[in-house]
Amino acid sequence: MASENNAFLVRDVGSDRRLQLGGPSRRYESKSFLSVPLRKDGQVKGVINVTDPVGRDHLDEADHALLELFADRVVRAMDALSDFKEKSREFEDVRSMFKSLLDAKRYVDTQNVDALSSVLREVSDRLGMSPEESATLRYVFNVYDLGLAKVGQNIIKQPRELSLQDRFDVEQHTIVGNDMLKPIEIIPRVRDAVLYHHENYDGSGYPGKLSGEEIPLDARIIRVADTFRALISHRPYQKQYSLSEAIQVLRHRAGTLFDPHVVEAFVEVVMKHAGSFNTPGSPAETRRELDRSMR
Repeated sequence: MASENNAFLVRDVGSDRRLQLGGPSRRYESKSFLSVPLRKDGQVKGVINVTDPVGRDHLDEADHALLELFADRVVRAMDALSDFKEKSREFEDVRSMFKSLLDAKRYVDTQNVDALSSVLREVSDRLGMSPEESATLRYVFNVYDLGLAKVGQNIIKQPRELSLQDRFDVEQHTIVGNDMLKPIEIIPRVRDAVLYHHENYDGSGYPGKLSGEEIPLDARIIRVADTFRALISHRPYQKQYSLSEAIQVLRHRAGTLFDPHVVEAFVEVVMKHAGSFNTPGSPAETRRELDRSMR
């Protein structure tokens, strides 16, 4: 159990024997739930319980991994609070944020996330980031679209051009995500990366119209990785690009949408790990296509 220093994931409440101790008449409001301990110095300081709303969806191992990612950061945030009442209020904010994070994960395509996380590790090395900075970057990559949970699936996945109001709502997700992270993120760098990951290198992005190195490096890297993931994934409003087509887009927009140095490092690492991505065509076909594009 989480209170005993172990995470506790129940995919199906009805069939899990561990939950039958209360007798067959005991009823649960949710089909699945996850309990994650908050550890400090080897001791459990608290527990985050997340229940899935009644419906066909269940919590799974990916949810478990995602929430474990937050545990240490939650403990740090709680340590920074001295007043018990304030802790209680902030703790409820954390619970709400976890639920929104799970919702956001369901709204976006999560293909190629593991491959891209590995790519970002190497990209950060090439750009001279420290191991701690690299770890923070990969953490940001798991939460940068948190604010999409407040936008709504009907807007995100619609197969038509967005209206002006829909586009405004979507563009608010960077601000919303930044606000949602405040209960556990005392490090401004993380929130800034979430806030500015849609800024463009030429100053045409949002929300701050920042340009060049005014944009935090983490945000510049996530801008490239986010676009690349969108291009090679199946989305209802666009075709799925091949690896070489996506690379061509990144190179074509380097200097306008993207930091050229980030694009150069990113493309080099992606080509090195081309077989790790789930894209149209076999790995051999992908390699031949990449070789042709380099001639």
